[in-house]
Formats: sequence, structure tokens, C-alpha cells
Amino acid sequence: MTITVTKGSDKEPVIDEAVRMLWLLPWLPRRGRARAVITTTNQDFAQLGAEVRVEGFTPAQAAAFLCARSGLNDIEQATLVAHELGDLPLALSQAGAVIRRRRQSFGDYLAGLGSAPLASMLARVPGDEYPSSVEQATLRSIADAEAADPTGVARRVVDLMALLSPSGVRRDLLYHLPIERPGIDSAVATLAGASVIGFDVTGTVVVMHRLTRRFALTRIRTQGRLRAAAQEATTLLDAAVATTPPADVDLVDHVADVWVAVHRDLKPDPEATGLVADLLRLRRWSVERLGALGESARSLTTAIAVLEEHQNADGIDDEAVSLARRAVIDAGIGTDRELEVVTFAEEALAERMRIAGPDKSGTVSARNLLGYCCECAGLLERALEIHRYNLQESLRACGPDARSTMAAHINIASTLRSIGQINEAVPIFEENLRENTRAYGAEHESTINARGELARTYVRIGRAAEAITLHEINADLHRAEPVGTLALWWPQYRATAYSAAGRHDEAIALLRGLVEQAQATLPRDNPRLIRLRLFLARALSAASHHRRALRLFERVAQDRTRVLGIDHTASLNARRNLGLALAVRGQRRRARTVLTAVLADYIRVLGEEHPYTASARSSLEELPSLREFPL
Repeated sequence: MTITVTKGSDKEPVIDEAVRMLWLLPWLPRRGRARAVITTTNQDFAQLGAEVRVEGFTPAQAAAFLCARSGLNDIEQATLVAHELGDLPLALSQAGAVIRRRRQSFGDYLAGLGSAPLASMLARVPGDEYPSSVEQATLRSIADAEAADPTGVARRVVDLMALLSPSGVRRDLLYHLPIERPGIDSAVATLAGASVIGFDVTGTVVVMHRLTRRFALTRIRTQGRLRAAAQEATTLLDAAVATTPPADVDLVDHVADVWVAVHRDLKPDPEATGLVADLLRLRRWSVERLGALGESARSLTTAIAVLEEHQNADGIDDEAVSLARRAVIDAGIGTDRELEVVTFAEEALAERMRIAGPDKSGTVSARNLLGYCCECAGLLERALEIHRYNLQESLRACGPDARSTMAAHINIASTLRSIGQINEAVPIFEENLRENTRAYGAEHESTINARGELARTYVRIGRAAEAITLHEINADLHRAEPVGTLALWWPQYRATAYSAAGRHDEAIALLRGLVEQAQATLPRDNPRLIRLRLFLARALSAASHHRRALRLFERVAQDRTRVLGIDHTASLNARRNLGLALAVRGQRRRARTVLTAVLADYIRVLGEEHPYTASARSSLEELPSLREFPL
């Protein structure tokens, strides 16, 4: 089946043998004049564009292709071989390569097809449309190519390709085998000549057809070599993970596909416990790597699956399970889905209490993390209760200068700020900065965080000049650091301080640069990128660029609703911001409609008395007098 996704261009990039739609979506054209052609057997892709069903070879086409591939000119005999192979192009290509290399006739090939030593005993399942002889043709082609390589490298490459991602394997990944590169290149060339593998258009990615991969994997199982093959794949992936620069998302895919291919077979094998633990460690790395790449939604779903894998595996220690659970919590925080991981944070705290007791710093840190998740999820009263109790516990168990004590102090202040008790929060933030500076120095990450949080709060109470001073101290400390989360986080709040001080051009220029940087490094649905657009929209509105601001506010509201859901607090906040922007633009009737609807949703989701509901009610009440966008 071929799917054509059209945006009006006569240029047609081709995506061949597409497997998973979600992985492909970021690469499809979204605007302008562009068109892509996707070949796939997955019916789900039909929703993306116009579907064109591609039929197989006719008998005449199959015979002609086989003659060309084998170098023989016997159409009658070629037709017999092609019929036996179901006229399937893949099998014909592989059969032709074997015939050419062995200098066989078509009759000789037919006579040898189905020989017992090659049989993989692959079970037939409903929907298999290929003749059983196709499996034999494929296995014969693999065996023939491996026989042509006395070093055994070709067989190792076939085994790896059977376990790694069907989307393809970069050639440089294969170079992590403890083999000289010429040997790998020679083996790859031999397998490509036999049509066991192929290449993408760049020649840098090696691809094995899904059917060939299926047969090769079944062969590994039936020959009792799965644990050895999985061990080599794991060693290869470990070497790749350790490389600099860090691996891209394709390595995450490889880890996932190796796990899917082998974990059921390894579970009952008592000698595979260490190998399973190594694979699960790579799975945890995958979650971390997805987060670093900004693949936020996938990082959370992967993290939850990885935790379940840890819990279902035999012989996995408690610490590994704890790390997997922490990966879920971190992924939830990174995707603005803290409410979904509160339960996991509760489990993490219960586990720390059970293993370490109440007096260990790990227990205090776990309780702090639970409180932070509750605060971010809008569970403000519970968060404040947790943080106040945690401050007492941290002072008792860890002392006044411990990081956990500093964190508990600042989290109390942050929650008070979220509740709206900002006058109570300010002195706590100020004291926290003094204590961090005394205990850790001016440049410590805890001090930088304390300085930034105080600056955010100063903006809220009209002390923009002092906020700018604090933010610029942090900016000077971060200038030499590589791009990362902090490089995007604190500058957005510095821009808000510039806006509050009337330095609108600086604020807008800073935020536009941050948005461009984020767009170049993060997927379009990443919450950090969406948040930066919201900051830019606020800065534009504060500078009276209302038309451009309004377009951004509308986009942010749509994006957050689509990515996070209509009831997420960030989505509600985006819609409230849209209503405020409409008001200062002069569209008060529409503003009232938006703010009335969002207030109703705040009440439905959070209740009448929640601080966020009160803030939304205030926005609606102040609508008649609103002239400037509130920062």
C-alpha cells in the first residue's frame, strides 16, 4: 500500500517500509508546498492521505525480474521458480542472488528449495500471504551469503539486524562491534549483494526487510542462539550509549526492539538474569534520553512501560525498580503531567520509608518530590502540608544547611505564591537566598535557583528593577554553559522582568531568540516550547503589539488543549490568557465569552474555592477596567 500526503508540491520524498505512524509524524510536511510518498503494509497510515494499493508482480513481470537478477535467460523455468515464491519481489531478488553466485540453473534451485537443514519451523498465522517456500528462499539466501564470509561477521550482522529496529541501523552503529571496519563493510556488502539487507538513499542506514527479519529472528530462536545474540546486541548498544556526542532517538528505538524481541524468551532462562538487568538499564537510559531530546509525550509512556517491565522481571533488585519509578516521575514533570505521576511519587516515598526509614536524606527528598508534584498539579493545600512537614523532618534528620532543608523552604514559599499568599512568600524567598549563599556560595545551583525564584516573585509585587538585577547575575553565571534546560528556563523569566520594567524590545528580542533555539532543538509539541510561545505572547501584548500577541495566544491555547487536554491547568491558564489578551485588544465581548467559559471549567475541574478559580473569577470581574495585560 502506498499513501501520498500532499501539500501541493511536485517534489515527492519517499518514506519506504514505514512501520510505526507515531514515529513518522514529525517528518511529514505540515505547511507550504510539499508532498511525501509512504510505502507500508500498516493500514493505520491510510488516515494520513490518499491511499494507492500496489499489487504484486504479474507472473510475466516476476519471471523477467528473476531472469535479470540471476543472469539466466530461461523465462519458462523462471516462471516456475517465481510461482513457487508467490511472485514476491523480495524472495525473487534473494533467489536470483543465490542462483547467480552458485551458477545454478533454475531447476537446480527448485530442487534444493525446502531442504531440511534450513527449516526454521516458523508457525503460520492467519493473514500470512506468502508461500512457505518464501521462508526457505530467504533462509537459503542468508545461509549462502554467510557461507561466502568465512570470518563469520556476516552471520553476526544478520543476527543483530534481526534484533535491532526494523526502521534501519546506521552503519556507524555496527562499527561498535569489536571488529575492524573493513571486515564489517565487507560483510555488509556481501549481505546486500544477496538482498538480505539493503540501504537507504544515503547509503548510511542498513535496512532488513520485515519479512527477512522475521525469518532471521525465528532462525536464531530455533537454533538456540537467542541469548548469545541478545548479549551481543546489548554490548553493542552499551558501547553506543557511551559515545560522544550522545546518541539520537534511533538508539532508543533499537533498545526497545531488542527488548521486545527477546524478553519473553529470556524470562524463564536462569542464566539470563544479568542480561535482562542490563537490558532494563538500557531501557531506563532510553527514558532519560527521550526527555533530553524533548520527546516529552513518548518519554512518559515509555517510562511507565519500563517500570512495568522492571516489576514483571525476575531477579531485579529494589534499587533498579526505584530508579525506574523515579524515571516515571521525572518524565511526568518534564511533560507537565505531574497529576498523572502523583501516585508514583507516593509509591516512591512509601518505598523509601520501608527501605531506609524516616531519618535518611533519600526519604526526605522523596517527600519533597511528592510535594512538588502536588504543587505543579494544582493540589496546593496538600502540597503546602507536605512541604511544611518535610521542613521539620529535614531539619531534624539532615540539619539546617542540607539541600533538602533549602528545598523544603523554597517549596513552601513557591506554594504560598501559587495560592496567592505572596506577602508571606516574599520573606521566605529572601531568607532562602541568604541561607543558600551562606551555605553554598553565590554560584551553586541551589543558590541560582533561589535567586531566580526571588526574582520571579519581585516581578509579581512590582519590584521589577530588583528582579532584573537578580536575573542578570544568574545570566552571567550561565553564559559559558551549554544549551540545556536552564538555558531556556531562567531567561524566559528575565524577559518578563524586562517587560515589567518597560524594556519591551529587550524582552521580545530575548524571547524570540529562545523560541528559535527551542524550535531548532525540540519537537513541536514539547511543553517547554509551547510555554516559551506563551511568554513571547505576553511580552508582545505588554508592548501593545496586540495583533501578533493574539495570534500567539490562540496558538498556545490550541496547542495546550491538544497536547495536555482541555482540563489540564496549563490549558485552562492558556485560555484565561487568551481572554485577557482579547480584552486589552478591545474585543471585550469575545473576551467575556472566553473568560466566562474558562471560569466554568475552573469550577468544574478544581472547585469553587481553589486559588486558580479565584484568579479566573477576578479576571472576569476586572474585565471592564482592564487596559494592560497583567504580567
